[in-house]
Amino acid sequence: MHIIIDKTTKEVVWNNTDSRELTAVEAYAHFDSEIHDHYKINHSLSVGDIFEPDLYTISGILAVFNPITIYNRETGEAQVIRVYSERNFDSEVYTTDPSEE
Repeated sequence: MHIIIDKTTKEVVWNNTDSRELTAVEAYAHFDSEIHDHYKINHSLSVGDIFEPDLYTISGILAVFNPITIYNRETGEAQVIRVYSERNFDSEVYTTDPSEE
């Protein structure tokens, strides 16, 4: 699915269910790069939905990634992982359970 979002409001203004690789203009004839962004996603959004910012890219396809908090086992210091590429943290140094500090 391709979605076109308003850059300012992050609101979905158009969706196109074509699974092929399309340019922004192929997905939405009224695409204007000054006011729109184009994404290919693997889940459904409707016109009017708000595009959530916690997304990551895998091979050009977007999917939801929810931030997680990890804790340093020695210091107890908390750290939030906000991007998918950082999800593989060292489990000998960090934990997701604050009681294991």
